[in-house]
Amino acid sequence: MALQILQKGIQISVPMDQTGFTGVIQTDVQLAVVQKMVGGRVAALNSSGVATLADGLGTSGLEALGFIINDAAGYFFENVPAVASGMIALVMGPAYLVSDQIDPSLTYAVGDRLYVGTGAKVGLIVNGLTVAQAATEGARLLGIAASVASAASPNLSFYAI
Repeated sequence: MALQILQKGIQISVPMDQTGFTGVIQTDVQLAVVQKMVGGRVAALNSSGVATLADGLGTSGLEALGFIINDAAGYFFENVPAVASGMIALVMGPAYLVSDQIDPSLTYAVGDRLYVGTGAKVGLIVNGLTVAQAATEGARLLGIAASVASAASPNLSFYAI
């Protein structure tokens, strides 16, 4: 499922890192930079101004910019716009969204504050931070959960802010 947009937010396109691109779409969709751009994950801009997965915790984290709308990789005929143009589409709040790109080790409840993961969870939607922890770790609030979710039922609806 990746990402469903139930109430439209602000949609933008940002450049992808095209290092290693060959110009052959069938080859380029297999590159690691393309494969990790999965719909529903959280993206940021790196210091070069290109899209990467957000790592929004801690002082060295990358600030979340928005949620990736479509997978950048998959069947080559579905990904010509992302790979050929070198741009990836993002949606940011205010919006009402559903994503399955959550940390599978967590459970989510209505009203949970949502943040972006770090380390092995980079780009995934996480919860469980207190307001004090979020402030200490430099985490940015991404949204508020509007449904329950877990590894068994990962489709999390939320209000992106």
